[in-house]
Amino acid sequence: MLIAKIVLVLLLIGMLIALFRGLFFLTKDHDKPGSKRLANSLAWRVGIAALLILVIVLSIRLGILVPHGVGG
Repeated sequence: MLIAKIVLVLLLIGMLIALFRGLFFLTKDHDKPGSKRLANSLAWRVGIAALLILVIVLSIRLGILVPHGVGG
């Protein structure tokens, strides 16, 4: 259970890194029309988000993470 939570936190940190790299490339590459660094950063962020959703769904299905209801 602890390993799944660590993996989730690492994936969230990876998403934040990709997000801020995209912001950096957005501000620095505005005068370079052929630069693909912003698109690559977005692709990484989307891929990490898909992996994060997959890990959450698999963890719930395998019983590693147990969701609880709101106000339960």
